[in-house]
Amino acid sequence: VGHQVRYDNQTNAQTHIKFMTEGILLKELSSAGSQTTPEKKRAAALLLQYSVIILDEVHERTIEMDWLLGWLSRIVYLRNYVLASKFGTEKIRPLKLVLMSATLSEGSFRYSPIFHQLVIPGRQFPVTLHHNRKTPQDPLIEAARKIIKIHQRLPAGGILCFVTGKAEIFRVKALLEEAQNSETVRRQVRKANKRLSLKILPLYAQLPKDEQQRIFDTVPPDTRVCVIATNVAETSLTIPHIRYIVDAGQVKRRVYDMYTGASRFEVGWTSQNSAQQRAGRAGRVGPGHCYRLYSSAVFNNEFPPTHRPEILERPIEDVLLKMKELNIENVEKFPYIDAPSPLAFRRSLLHLEQLGALAMSPPTRPITSAGQWMARFPIAPRMARFL
Repeated sequence: VGHQVRYDNQTNAQTHIKFMTEGILLKELSSAGSQTTPEKKRAAALLLQYSVIILDEVHERTIEMDWLLGWLSRIVYLRNYVLASKFGTEKIRPLKLVLMSATLSEGSFRYSPIFHQLVIPGRQFPVTLHHNRKTPQDPLIEAARKIIKIHQRLPAGGILCFVTGKAEIFRVKALLEEAQNSETVRRQVRKANKRLSLKILPLYAQLPKDEQQRIFDTVPPDTRVCVIATNVAETSLTIPHIRYIVDAGQVKRRVYDMYTGASRFEVGWTSQNSAQQRAGRAGRVGPGHCYRLYSSAVFNNEFPPTHRPEILERPIEDVLLKMKELNIENVEKFPYIDAPSPLAFRRSLLHLEQLGALAMSPPTRPITSAGQWMARFPIAPRMARFL
């Protein structure tokens, strides 16, 4: 068993099971263009080194995940039906593609005639939802108040609080530490459940690994753990001993200008699907409670059912350039799960022509030598052109 991420490859010739990121698998697909013989090109383009590929958390619908889903659906068809009948299964092994998700929308991924759905019910205890009557102006202050009330009045169990980013995490942490120094709070806590301390732990994507591991440490009997996290705690990991969720209902997401390609971060409501994921974190070890710091009317009327796929929300020049590198001529006909608009295709192809990545020869627009080099950089094509 091995793993591979950027700048760290822990695999060898004896590796039978390999864990990797989406980007590594895309890089392996892209290596087909640099192979020296037709056999090696075919092996790289069809991922013949694998017999089973498992894609986890497919509901997140990142642009890399959508690209892989479309490309792998073609590979499955070619390996299992076209080439297997031509060359035999000894030379071309069939490929099994497994899509995994806790909240998979079956209809969105039924692109194969042999699609099978396997539902594995997990052990989920009931979670009681509590909505605020009014949505607060400052959700961070409200989050700190709610955590203190839980610590003062409710039985044992960890607390998981969802906020939007690192700065918000440390603001709530500071508010809680200030409240803990209050003698009134200490007295009420001792009177209610004899728990003397509240251990506050931050959790966000850029937190060092050794700091992240602290959330899995054994909790002393006189301590309640409170983890303040971003949406990284929604599905990526399961935090032990959590019985109470405090959800501000917001998420920080990158928003793109489709004309200039510039991006900025905006804070807005998360989706109803994500809110349900957050609530479910409280039902892993026993019955739990989720305290939503927004009204039920806001949840029903202002929260979108799901987040829009990333491929519909950002420029797609880098994706189209990768496709051209793999000799996909008609990128509009690629089997996308959700296809971008015709305007997005025209704008992105024109931009790649202006950068010199594609030749100005419609309709095929083949990739140029400069485009071949640009496709090797894990950055936007315009940045690669500068280099």
